[in-house]
Amino acid sequence: MNMEKKKMESSIREIRTEADLNESEKEIVDAVCRIRDELGKDKKEGVEKTDPDFFQGYNFITNFGNKLKQIYPDYVKCFLFHVLVGSSHRETENGYFDFPGEDSIYETLLKWDQNKNSVYESLKKWQQEQLEKE
Repeated sequence: MNMEKKKMESSIREIRTEADLNESEKEIVDAVCRIRDELGKDKKEGVEKTDPDFFQGYNFITNFGNKLKQIYPDYVKCFLFHVLVGSSHRETENGYFDFPGEDSIYETLLKWDQNKNSVYESLKKWQQEQLEKE
């Protein structure tokens, strides 16, 4: 499945609920939901079901979410963060649509859709760097 890249038209305006989203943002939310569902089904081949890496897609969602929590203390204000983790509570106070730059949930999932192994490796590298800092 290849997601067509949608232009991010989100402004600085406050986003509180899905009703505050423009059409482009709604399309991005739908795309993120589809990819998130695909990720949840992604299983690592050649390992036993008891291996923690077996559910690599689910682990990626968890680990990517944890990375964003660590970098952005106000992560709960990010609308797409709630979509990524499957939260039923998609309401934010003084919220914004997505994280900037390389931390963008939308951009990361687009990359995953193109080459999931590079995205997995990039996150593992970041996690290793964090361990080395401790």
